[in-house]
Amino acid sequence: MLLAVDCQAGAVTYQQWTLHADALGTGATVWADGMQGGPAFFRPDAGTGYERVVATVCNSPIALH
Repeated sequence: MLLAVDCQAGAVTYQQWTLHADALGTGATVWADGMQGGPAFFRPDAGTGYERVVATVCNSPIALH
């Protein structure tokens, strides 16, 4: 799964994803896709993993430039 983060908006979106036949990303790829028509950003709920993703990315040194 590839996510995109908009630090200014505090939002996240899915960009691309791949599903595999077996556990933990093993086995044949059974489906792969990506966003069509642009990203669909959402603001994550407090305390969720998505909120931690936004915080981690947006507080990284590369994002602060």
